[in-house]
Amino acid sequence: MKKLLSIIALSLLASSAVQAEKLKLKNEAPLFVSVESTSPRQLVVINYMGGTYTVPRDKQGLSSILSGVLNTGPSNMKEEEYKIAKFLDTSDIGISFSKKSSSIVVEAPPEKLESVLKLVKEIMLNPRFDKKTFEEKKRRSLTNRAAMDDDMQAVISYFASKYVFDYHPATLDGTGTVKTISSVTIDDLKKHMSVFFDPKRVFAASFGPMNGNDIKKLIDKTIFTDKAVKFEKFPYEDIDVKKYIPKSNKVVLINKPGSKDNQVLYIYPQKFQPATKSYLQYKLANYFVGGNSEALLFRILREERGLTYGAYSMLGRNSWGIWTFGSNDKVGKLIAGANEIISGLKKQNYNQKDLDLTKLDLTTKYKENHELPSDTVMEEIGAFASSEDLNYYKNYLSNLESMKLSDVTKDIRSGFAQKPGYLIVMGDKKVLMKALKKNGYKDIKLLSISDIK
Repeated sequence: MKKLLSIIALSLLASSAVQAEKLKLKNEAPLFVSVESTSPRQLVVINYMGGTYTVPRDKQGLSSILSGVLNTGPSNMKEEEYKIAKFLDTSDIGISFSKKSSSIVVEAPPEKLESVLKLVKEIMLNPRFDKKTFEEKKRRSLTNRAAMDDDMQAVISYFASKYVFDYHPATLDGTGTVKTISSVTIDDLKKHMSVFFDPKRVFAASFGPMNGNDIKKLIDKTIFTDKAVKFEKFPYEDIDVKKYIPKSNKVVLINKPGSKDNQVLYIYPQKFQPATKSYLQYKLANYFVGGNSEALLFRILREERGLTYGAYSMLGRNSWGIWTFGSNDKVGKLIAGANEIISGLKKQNYNQKDLDLTKLDLTTKYKENHELPSDTVMEEIGAFASSEDLNYYKNYLSNLESMKLSDVTKDIRSGFAQKPGYLIVMGDKKVLMKALKKNGYKDIKLLSISDIK
């Protein structure tokens, strides 16, 4: 999404005379249009709901191979010819996958958009499913995935939510493992094309000087056949968080022999409902605890005790947690310090000055994300895809300003880490076993990187 927004920012930087339009595609799904008359380029985003959520656990990584294949162009053109065609049209086409969507992003001058969308249609009808291209992209995916094992933060981030929520589909991000990527075949790509790009799951958006009806005709011609389809939102299954709260705290150690550094991650399963006033209040509370370098975690663990270069808290739809890291000689004290802060949240006192600074920080971030005329449309797209209430965004600043210190303090004291959770650490087991046992942990599950499925 950040990449997409940067494209929009570049293409619409000088735009004015903004007019928003809400139309419907052939399948009756929404087409969000922002008509910006002075923009020199047109951006079209075609979004299919589903994404890597639809890929079985034992085939995760399939999407990275498929993305690589599709971005080489259609099979009835040589790859070099495809690159030249885009160059001559001064255009760009990007096909990518995320947890909940498959996206086609097209950028081109308005007069070239139709020919560029024809290229998109050719890719969808005639993907380059030849053995040479497939093996090349699969090799690249395997190389990238193997390299990830050297990045401890990447490994622990990949593993944590999947482990905590037992590989629920909502945690599958398409990354996969060397084993799952190795198992992917050309036939797997062919079978999953119709799942990733299901016309009854697609909606779209466009930004630029062209009017909505012209854009609608071009998109309809690109993604639909004569067969009638009606839009249906994808039936994502939400995580039943209560099922995954352990009876007692669980500890997992991922061994990386010889490591001089250590990753430390606490995760507490808890349900938070995004895009609600309650969530915004929790977001404010989370910033108090560890949202930036001015917050409690960083101030105590980094500035006062010098145990780490960074310590932050994380708020998500299904959990709250803390991430930090430390060297071998400090990791024991770092874990002790993090535990001390977590257990002290119930008694910690917070002041109005910190609240005002946190509100200012969140207000600034919100305004920065609403500088472009198209930002509001992007917000509508996100709300539609996630079935969120748009009023959350419309009332964001007024709700933020109205929040009181007593309410935020209550959320911190009663809302975070009140039930057992998970401590997941990564580093040399010789160091971490001693540090964990010194902090009172006895039942420790030991894994190697090769054990992470």
